[in-house]
Parts: sequence; C-alpha cells; structure tokens
Amino acid sequence: MAAIAQAAPQIMPIDEVRVGMKGYGLSVFQGTRIEPFAVEVVSVTRNFFLGLGSGGVKRGAIWIRCPDGRMSQLGPVQGMSGSPIYLWRDDEIHELGRGGDLIGAFAFGFLGSKQCYVGVQPIEQMIDVASRTDSKQDKTTSQSAASTLQTIMNICDSQGLPRHNTWRNAALAQLVTATGSEHESHQQTAVPTTLIGLAEGKVVPMLLPLALRSPDLADALQPLLNRSSVKLVAASSTLAGTPPAWINRESASLQPGSVLSIPLAYGDMELSASGTVTHITDAGDILAFGHAMEGQGPQTLPIASGYVHFVMPAQSGSFKVGGSIDLMGGLVRDENSAVVGRHDGKYETATMTISTDVLEQTPEAYQFQLVKHERFTALAAAICAAESMMAVQRLPSDNTVRLNGKLRFAGDRVLEINQQMPYGSPIAVGFALMGPIAALTQNAHEQIMLESVELETSVTDTVQLAVILGARLDHDELAPGETLGMTIRLQQVNHPPIDKRLELTIPPNVPEGKLKLTITDGPTYIRKLLANRSHLRLTTNGDELFATTKRIMEARDDMLYVLLDMPDSELAVGRQELPGLPSSRRAMLATNTSTLTTAYKEWIEMVVPMDLVTTGQLKFNVQINRSLERH
Repeated sequence: MAAIAQAAPQIMPIDEVRVGMKGYGLSVFQGTRIEPFAVEVVSVTRNFFLGLGSGGVKRGAIWIRCPDGRMSQLGPVQGMSGSPIYLWRDDEIHELGRGGDLIGAFAFGFLGSKQCYVGVQPIEQMIDVASRTDSKQDKTTSQSAASTLQTIMNICDSQGLPRHNTWRNAALAQLVTATGSEHESHQQTAVPTTLIGLAEGKVVPMLLPLALRSPDLADALQPLLNRSSVKLVAASSTLAGTPPAWINRESASLQPGSVLSIPLAYGDMELSASGTVTHITDAGDILAFGHAMEGQGPQTLPIASGYVHFVMPAQSGSFKVGGSIDLMGGLVRDENSAVVGRHDGKYETATMTISTDVLEQTPEAYQFQLVKHERFTALAAAICAAESMMAVQRLPSDNTVRLNGKLRFAGDRVLEINQQMPYGSPIAVGFALMGPIAALTQNAHEQIMLESVELETSVTDTVQLAVILGARLDHDELAPGETLGMTIRLQQVNHPPIDKRLELTIPPNVPEGKLKLTITDGPTYIRKLLANRSHLRLTTNGDELFATTKRIMEARDDMLYVLLDMPDSELAVGRQELPGLPSSRRAMLATNTSTLTTAYKEWIEMVVPMDLVTTGQLKFNVQINRSLERH
C-alpha cells in the first residue's frame, strides 16, 4: 500500500515554518509506489534567487535536510522535482507518511554534498501560478530558429560531422538569422544556471530526466535543452513504448508524490521527461515540479501517469529512470515556481513514420507521435530518427546513408527530403529533420507547425563520395551559340579517379566579354545563391520563408552545378526578379532611397546528375567573342 498524506492537507505558509521542524516528503523510488522520506528544516530565506526555474525578488525558499538513509546516499535526485514536503506541528503525532501540513515542493539542492540538503519551493508561490491558468496571455516563443540552428551547427562542429552532411542547416541558419529580429541573437550558447552547478557545492534546480539509449547522443543534444529544465540521460531501459509487465498500470494515478511524466514522443519509442506531483487544488489543478520546465507562461504539453524502474546513483546527480503509463491531460501553465496541469488540458501531436534498411538487416518501420510544440517537436523528431537508425546495430564506419521522404506542415506546405550522407551518422540523420522543422516552427513570422514526417532511410557499406580534382576546358574562348566542352576529373573514395564529360551550350544572346565559369557542389551552389540573391533571405512572412527553405532543401548532394555568370547586374523588387530590364528602367528603380530594390547576377546554370555525392569547386575565366569563327 502506498504511503500518502491526507487527501486535502492543510497548508503551512512559509512565515510559520521554523528551523528544527520535522516532517516527511513523498516520492516514487521504484514502480508506482509512493514512499515517505524524513526531512528536517534547517533554514528559511527571503528574496532567494537561483535563476531559471525558481526564486527571485520577493520569493522565498525553505531549506531542509533529508536524513533518510536512501537520500543520504543518493543526494538530491533528478526526477524528484515536485515531491511534496509536509511538516508536523508540535501537537501532532510524528508518524512518517501521515499527517502534517504541506509547505511546498522538493525543487533544488546542492549536488556533490556529503549530506542531502534540499531547497523547497513554498506552496503558496506554486498556488499563485495556478491562479493564472485561465490567462489569455499569448504564448511566447522560448527559443528562436536562429539560436536553435546555430546551436545545431555548434554541435556539428564539436562532433566533427563532415560539411557535406550538414550544409543545409548552415544555409537555414543564414536564412533565419537574416529574417529574424534583434531578439533572435545567438544567446543560446550561454549555459543557464540549471546546468552550471554540476560541480560540488553548487546549488541547482532539480532537472527533469529524459532518457536516451545512447550516451553520446544525450551529451551531444543537451545544449539544445539548455533553456529548459530537461536533462538528457543515458538509460536504455526507458525506451519501451509501454510499461513493463511488473507495473500495475491500474494503480497509477496523479496524486501528491506520484510520477508526472511529460511525453514529447510516444509510439514505438517513448521520450518523456519526468518529475513529481506536489498538490491537487480544490479546482482540480495539478501542481508539480516546484520550478519551471521552460518558464514561458502558457503551455501545451501532454501529461501522463508514470513509473520508475530505479534510481541511478551518480556523483554528478542521481536520477530516476522511468517512463509513462497513461495520458492524463495537458500542461496549461509553466512559470518559475511550478507547472500546472489539467485533465482537460489540450495538446496536439504530429505523426512520424520512419523505415530503415541497414545493410543486411531485415527492413524495419517505426511509428511515433510527436508533440506539437515550437521547441520540442524538432528535437523529438531528431531523437526518434537517430534512435531508429541505430535500433539494431551501429552504422559501419564506411557508409552512405540515403534519406527520402516528406515533411508536411500546416497550410498544405510540403518539403521534400532527398539526401545522401557519405560517412553518415544517426545524429546527422536527426539534424537533417531538425533543421527545417526548427526553421519553420520557430521562425520570426509565424509558427508553421509540423503535421507529419514520412522518411525512408537506407545504409550501404560503401562511401559514395567524390572530390572534384580538376577540369580541362576544350576552349576558353567561344562565340555565342557555341558549346563549351569540358572534362572534369573526380576522385571517389577507395576508387581510381574518374572523368566526367560535360557540355554547356552558350546562349546566342550572351554579351561579349570575360565571364566566370564555376563548377561546384550543392553546398557551394546554395551558398552562392543566397549570397548573390539577397532578396531570397529577406522574407517578410511565413510563405516567403517557406519558399526559400524549400529552395534550400531541393538542392541535391548528388549533382554537379555548372554556372556561367553574366556580366551585367539585374534587379529584384522585393522577391520579384526582373531580368532583362532596359538600362533606363533599371536606373529608375535602383535608387538609394529604396531598400526594396536589390541587385543580383544572372547566370547560365547546368545541373548534372551524378551517382555519388560530389564536393569541391573550380573556377575558370571564359572569353565570349562574337567575331570568333571556329573551323
């Protein structure tokens, strides 16, 4: 039988709490059984400020010691956030797990200390959050597309991912940085208070553990969550989509001391962050955590009952390993002192289907539901894709990963995924989805929410990659209307060099003069396109942003791009390109008094399909001479 407090406990305000008072807390240490642990008050503070997740001006904190033997060994446990703390008054019988007045939630603590000292979020500050659950305040964006994509590129650099596997995200980062406002700075690189204090003696809010199978993946992706209280941990046993057989799901409910799970994805794999329920108000609001998850006010995330496999002891901070049982509603409010859930809380999900064909394995198909959220959808999609890629085995060192599929967004917007990744990796596959999803769901114009992901992946043990070594032109001087022949030499990995024969027809209306010829790969083509056509980056609404995003995604890895620059500049008004304008008309439009008119260079473009990914760039000068006659 679970040890729980009375159904409607009395509230003890912080002003009535005294040093030396004793009581107990409630939490789940294994399964769904709520167990008590002893506590004793050591101090009460005012104007306590910790940073993200708790405290602040005119905000108090209660400090307790946990003499319980388990807590002395484990220290403050990630996942105990929200565990209700009760104190006995002088005239009460001190029976562990019975009686007492509720003072607040287990919320923050000193990691690495010799004894378990914990900060308690006063319950009156948590109840105050519930008073705003019906607020009409618009939900603010917790993190911009620019900062997310810059963080992705920082992770790519730190992981040593090759440029030919990450260039689309670099282009998207350039795009959303150009279209965002000043608040979309790269401030995400600053580590928040919640993650600074892993060294001994630092006080930090308790984090909400979210388990991944791969420790490398957990470490790599954590910077994307540094503005929330979610902590990625490595624990493979949480990846079941349903609770293990020994869990009695009928006995699980949301009550003080029980697990409160926040599923970010579920289906063939579960991704859920978990904490603890603190209190159920008379109105039925579920108060939990004692600190923020994101701290952005209005919130729309699912909540579920949950369970605990076990508590993992760790010097850097012990954490619970567990999962979800049944969906119970949704979060409606998220502030520094608490999150608030309701059984009628609303949330939405997007569907994700991914099929994998890895070497000689039996092809597999996985299905997930991803929570629709401007911050977590992209991350959940990336994790589900990465974990699916390595569900059975690691990828060989020499490989090529192929991705084909569609990302469907609100408003019948569809992005095609058609990519090849030599020396591919699960995290690169995840970022191939995360980049465009983040660019659209977190952009400065409007939230373009994801509706579905359909992805087919295959892996071979050959490296389909070639470097452009050099080229030879048949002629470097031609007349308009002639054909420019060229032979390009490419060095494929683990193969002898190969020659590719190409012919580019020079249009008869090309003006005389020296023109630049570029032979390049997809990444350089897109970089040149965005640099030359700045009007494509200066978007003013979601449709324009989507159009340029689509153009970036359509560039192919397995193509050669041959570009012959024209000598004269053309004009664009807004995003409308106006090639071939008479010089008088061009002079009228190109004034210093308008920022809507921009100049760009036209080029003759030839796209050459290849059987492998190419990388590199060559440049030549070609002379166009109308008087030239070739015999």
